Amino acid sequence: MKVWSIAAIIFTFSFSTNSFAEDQKIRITNQPNSNTISQNKNSNYSNPEGKEDVYAKWEKVFEDKTMQVYVDLNNVHWVDDSVAIWKMIDLNKKLKDGALSLWVADVHLCGRKLLQRNSIIHFKGQFGSGKQISRDDNERDIERIKQGSMDDAVNEYVCKLKH
Repeated sequence: MKVWSIAAIIFTFSFSTNSFAEDQKIRITNQPNSNTISQNKNSNYSNPEGKEDVYAKWEKVFEDKTMQVYVDLNNVHWVDDSVAIWKMIDLNKKLKDGALSLWVADVHLCGRKLLQRNSIIHFKGQFGSGKQISRDDNERDIERIKQGSMDDAVNEYVCKLKH
């Protein structure tokens, strides 16, 4: 089995003003011809009553005195040993910009304890509610996950989800 470099995965999300992650793509770019895996969220997830679309299923994976961290189980995407996720960080105290929650797109390279952060969105309210304060879609450098950190807890959780 070929192991993909975490740098080779570009994780792209499109947001409308009314819904979470209507389109998602993972593009594998370390091959001569790019492959794209796309999924339209409108057709795949609805609540049990079928009355409205559901775009996220948040599972709490970490908590300390400053924050609670959730992973969206409906939007976990695997490419070999790399997993692309959205996590939500609910803060107990406002950041300097007034944010009380963040949505963060990460790619974890399981087995290597590495991650690449691809998007960070700041929201004025708890649990991703309220006005969007800022959005940064600049792909960051690959970083080693610090043992015992929030990212370590998230990594342990999501890397066990495969199959």
